[in-house]
Amino acid sequence: MCIICHPDPLWRATWEGRTLDQIYTKILKFMPDDDPGSLSPAEAASAVAYILQSNGFEAGLIPLPTDDTVLSRIRVEAPPK
Repeated sequence: MCIICHPDPLWRATWEGRTLDQIYTKILKFMPDDDPGSLSPAEAASAVAYILQSNGFEAGLIPLPTDDTVLSRIRVEAPPK
């Protein structure tokens, strides 16, 4: 579970301005710490969606894709206030 190592899902300062493929790839390749690379593409995309929602981003109508090309077109920007 992510919460064991990441009790606070707030991360805007680190990822703002980057694209979702960067976050997705990091999670897919390097998480979890005790078994890196063991998540499926769908699990990594779900983790990204959870992180976004935990940081105030509204959920979309469809699940996040697992296609790097599509995710590279989505930039993390602070939600409007």
